[in-house]
Amino acid sequence: MERAEGDARGPSGPGSLLVGRGRRAPLISIHTYFDELDHDRAVAAALDDRPVFAILPPGPEEGPIPDRMEQWVDRSVRAIRSAGLEGPHHLIGWSLGGIIAWEVARRLRAEGETVAYAANIDAMRAKLRPRRVGDAVRYHLDEARRIEDRRRRNAYLLRAPARHLDGVRERSVKRIQRTRRRFGLGDAGPIANTAEAYPPLVYAAKMTGLHFVPKPYFFRPTLFVSRVTASILDSDELLRWGTFLPAGVDVHQVPGDHHSMWDPVHVDATAAAIARSLRTIDEQEVVPHGGDAQAG
Repeated sequence: MERAEGDARGPSGPGSLLVGRGRRAPLISIHTYFDELDHDRAVAAALDDRPVFAILPPGPEEGPIPDRMEQWVDRSVRAIRSAGLEGPHHLIGWSLGGIIAWEVARRLRAEGETVAYAANIDAMRAKLRPRRVGDAVRYHLDEARRIEDRRRRNAYLLRAPARHLDGVRERSVKRIQRTRRRFGLGDAGPIANTAEAYPPLVYAAKMTGLHFVPKPYFFRPTLFVSRVTASILDSDELLRWGTFLPAGVDVHQVPGDHHSMWDPVHVDATAAAIARSLRTIDEQEVVPHGGDAQAG
């Protein structure tokens, strides 16, 4: 990632960058993918007197890439602390970075800090694929209970056995492919849905999502949703997060789909939606949130 003119090296070292200028507390943007600095520059240009503090994805000098949510949160909180950033904090992330932003908000609140804004840009709650039959039954029954519409709930339960069998079949195919490779048989190409089939950062993000078990958020976060992503989930504008948001959520529509929202044709509208949501927060009185037993 190249630093553009006007970007400044973050005070926490090579893992961060300050994009834009302003006197307000920065919007902390958590990266887990490539080329997200262009997103931050567009957002910074739309903000009024608020820079963006970009927490960049880990580089080779950091060692193994995080592949569990706790590791991403630890890394993000360290960057915030190293930079000397104090609350009220404003957090945002696209895709997996959005879920990390919500989890960083949970951590900071539990440690007694104020979080004024925690935004997830178009990251749906991932479905898990338990390996054992008993675990799969419990998981899918729990997922079905979260669906209010009876028709959709019944349809989900009817599809659940096929989902489990798909996982069993995929793992069996991988075992066969590895065995054939060991004996020099068959195609030597990468095995699908394994680390060798993805760039390391993409695979680490994939593993993070597949192993993440969310808990309710006892604060009111922000969610940006593309209509295309919502349509994939039967027009669920909460992207499967509904029952995990007991305090409610501020939902904003963005154009395009999960990736094209940042294309030239849509990026200005996406950045403007983020800027509007932040202005709404700025107009409200910030109430400190100390840590408590349900600091979610």
